[in-house]
Amino acid sequence: MDVEGGPQTSAREDQPLLIQTIDGVGRPKTWWKSETFILIAGSIAVLGIGTGVGFATPIPSDLKEHHTLGVVSNVLGGIYFFAWSISFWPQVFLNYSLKSTVGMSYDYQAYNVIGYVAYSIFNSLFFWSPPVQRDYERHHHGKKNQVQASDVFFALHGVAVTIIICVQIVIYERGNQKVSKFCWGVCGLSVVVAALFAILCATVGHGFFIWLNFYELVADIKLLVTFIKYMPQVYMNYKRKSTAGMNVHNFLLDFLGGVLSVAQLMMDSAITHDWSAISGDAAKFGLGVIAMVFDTIIIIQHYVVYNKKRGAEDGHDSTHPSDQISAGGGAE
Repeated sequence: MDVEGGPQTSAREDQPLLIQTIDGVGRPKTWWKSETFILIAGSIAVLGIGTGVGFATPIPSDLKEHHTLGVVSNVLGGIYFFAWSISFWPQVFLNYSLKSTVGMSYDYQAYNVIGYVAYSIFNSLFFWSPPVQRDYERHHHGKKNQVQASDVFFALHGVAVTIIICVQIVIYERGNQKVSKFCWGVCGLSVVVAALFAILCATVGHGFFIWLNFYELVADIKLLVTFIKYMPQVYMNYKRKSTAGMNVHNFLLDFLGGVLSVAQLMMDSAITHDWSAISGDAAKFGLGVIAMVFDTIIIIQHYVVYNKKRGAEDGHDSTHPSDQISAGGGAE
């Protein structure tokens, strides 16, 4: 912000060039700090490391008869796992660099906490619990569920990094942003419903109140909050007419992960001739589709709709995210 009577300098001139590059606001003067280079280098790293993870992962037992296709499935899983996993970190680094979380939707992060805890419960039990696996097979004509190791570790990693971001919200500049009452209500209701259903499964244990239905319930909770969580960020960008403070690389990686997640699930279903695996792992399929749709909207907002003209002289936007929040109103 400019101080009346003082020199008309940008509020962000004192920030390192790398910060301006990371958050998509600045136009760097060094090629290796350019957003284009970062995207290309990042894509190569994601594909390379993800492929390595895929080759290092054991082929699932139901795909061993199709070794080559099993390896391809693992590679798809490795790339999407790595892309989705690191998609959290650009926002963490941006928050740390700016010492601010202004411009990032707090509702988005609150929904992430509930969603990834629910997704961790779902994936962990389906992957590690023999009783849950047997229940699934009984209800799906002997077919095995398609939850893989990459799904489990992605969900647990998501919980951990989202908690880090929530801590950043507490300790860094927040402006006038806060978690909306609607978000608190959805999160609280989700916890209460899941807890009550678990108690009924433990005490009744038959009919509708069986543990398999509980695991499907937590998957539905994850789908619900995932469908809702993108909307506050989309609306915040629209209200501010800017994406400053939001790291678009998060959503680029999220989009890539969504595409490959759905591709892997459909490929595994085709190999095993078991398309019921999609309904049996509706959380994974739904997450991928929802991510692709909303990530596309946010990416268009960043690169097309709100892609402001940079200053011809200093090459970066002159408005700090906190100033834009003040001008455009806080997101509740």
